[in-house]
Amino acid sequence: QRVRRAAGRVQARRHEGITVCFTDIKGFTPMAQSCDPMEVMHFLDELFNRLDELLAIISEEVFGDPALLYKIETIGDAFLVAAGLGL
Repeated sequence: QRVRRAAGRVQARRHEGITVCFTDIKGFTPMAQSCDPMEVMHFLDELFNRLDELLAIISEEVFGDPALLYKIETIGDAFLVAAGLGL
């Protein structure tokens, strides 16, 4: 089911049998501090684009369901993916 919004708030839903994967790059902050900001942005853009492509391939070719894996969010160097939400 889709997320319901009421009066600007999101109502929580229960999902049975999902998997959540949270990734974070070890040592990212010191690396980012020692690099040019444009280099960091290019690195993250390339990385997350490749992860998006990989998720699409795995979801469709391995599991036969193009909507099985769903990227929830990218925040800085973090990447959050869920499987089995039925979205």
